[in-house]
Amino acid sequence: MMAPQGSPHRLGTGTGATVQRTGLLWNDVLLPIFPAVLLVACVGTTIGLEPGALLLWPVCAVLSAYTVARRRDQSLVEAHLDGTVLSVRRGDRTHHCDLSATGDVRLGTNITAGGDPGFYALSLRDTGTGKRFRYVLRTDDAHALSSEDLGLLAAALEASPPSHAKAHQVAARLRRIERDGHEKSSSETVDWSHRISSP
Repeated sequence: MMAPQGSPHRLGTGTGATVQRTGLLWNDVLLPIFPAVLLVACVGTTIGLEPGALLLWPVCAVLSAYTVARRRDQSLVEAHLDGTVLSVRRGDRTHHCDLSATGDVRLGTNITAGGDPGFYALSLRDTGTGKRFRYVLRTDDAHALSSEDLGLLAAALEASPPSHAKAHQVAARLRRIERDGHEKSSSETVDWSHRISSP
C-alpha cells in the first residue's frame, strides 16, 4: 500500500482549546518536589558521610529520570506527516523520521502518573541526527488520535521494505487500534465459542 502523497497533513488537531499540559495539576506540581527533596537529602547524607547516601543517589536519579520523561510525554507537540516523513516539533526542536525507511520503530504507551490520561506512543529514530524521539499519539486537547491519523501513520510504515519487520508489525498494530479504538487483549481476541456447550 502506498503512503498518501500531497501537502503535509497536521496530525492530532484537537477539537477544543489547546492547553499547555495534559496531565493533572497535582502531578505537575507535586511530582517534581520529590526529586528536589531527595537531592537535598542526598547532598546532606553525602556531606555527613552517611551510608544511606549510597541508596539515596540511585533513587533520586531514577525518580528524576521518571519525572523528566513524564513531563516530556505530557508536553504538547506539533506533528506533520508529509508523504511518509513524520516531523515532530517540541519547543524549538524538530525531529524528522521517514517512516517508509526506518526499521527501528516501537509502539508503547506514554509515561503517566496516577490520573494522567494514557495514550499510545511511537518511539523512532531521527533521520538526520540518529537520536531517538517519541511521538505520543494524542490530539491537542488530550484525546486519542483520530482513525484517519492512525491510518496515515500505518500506511507510511507499510510503505517500508518487507525486510523492515518491526515497521510492518507496528503498522499492523496501528491498524487494529484504528479499527477497534484500542489494542485488544488476548482474552478479547480468543474465540471462546468452542467452550460454549449447546443446550
